[in-house]
Amino acid sequence: GRENVAINGRLLGLSEKEIEEKFDQIVEFSEIGQFIDQPVKTYSSGMFVRLAFAIASHSDPDILIVDEALSVGDIAFQNKCIMHIKQLRDNGMTLIFVSHDLSTLQLICDRAVWIHEGRLKEEGDPVQVSQEYYALTTPRKQETEQANSAVIPQQNTGMGEFLEVDLERTTNTGTGSEYQLGSDLSIRFVMQTLQRIERCVFNISVYGIDGVWMIGQSSLEQGVVWQAAAAGEQLAGSIRLEGLCLAPGNYKVALSACSEDLAICYALSDLYLSFSVRAKHPTWGRMQHPCKWTILES
Repeated sequence: GRENVAINGRLLGLSEKEIEEKFDQIVEFSEIGQFIDQPVKTYSSGMFVRLAFAIASHSDPDILIVDEALSVGDIAFQNKCIMHIKQLRDNGMTLIFVSHDLSTLQLICDRAVWIHEGRLKEEGDPVQVSQEYYALTTPRKQETEQANSAVIPQQNTGMGEFLEVDLERTTNTGTGSEYQLGSDLSIRFVMQTLQRIERCVFNISVYGIDGVWMIGQSSLEQGVVWQAAAAGEQLAGSIRLEGLCLAPGNYKVALSACSEDLAICYALSDLYLSFSVRAKHPTWGRMQHPCKWTILES
């Protein structure tokens, strides 16, 4: 390890005197302790990357390229690396951070570039690029080629069918089928009966693009019930998801109509309607639950 510091330091342009002056700082930062006097071939991959990062970041670089190096070590070491990088940036260093770690990327970068199969896919604000990357690279378990089209794919129940399932535009949504976190999403639907049905309720299911069931709710929860209808009649309604708390990503919606006791399914659409959610700030997890933070006296 000691020889590794000397060789890499020289390759990075440090003089022997500079290496000697920075040696203790490098070893202390890498936290590999007594292993500095052991052969590098005995190091774990994490130890090797720690030492390499410590050498590179202490060589007073004008440009520092970090390729997934911050993923090694415990949270304390990662925090130390990030704080050191921020200090170097404040002193004028340029950082090129190569990573799939979207959280860290959003925290330390001013600009993001998404490379896909060797080509530029997107560039710009790290928060927006990270959200697009997450949404479009999430494993797709459910796909519908006719999403949001005029033809509604649905199950043949023989009792009813959906004629319309559409996103309703409101003043605080985004553009097209893209919504901002915290905005309202409204869906209008029309079902036609194929035979007489008794009182019914409508249900909504929202799935992530990876097939995870995120929302499953019924109008019955709020006591909203449609009256019995004869064959050929139409039942219309709408549902509004107020203050969207789904994390940024792409989603699909299925609607159904059931008897009041939820025992009989009158109509059931496939995962048909598509929408996406985006935010203007970094996010984590699958939900952004409405919450209120309060500072208390300690």
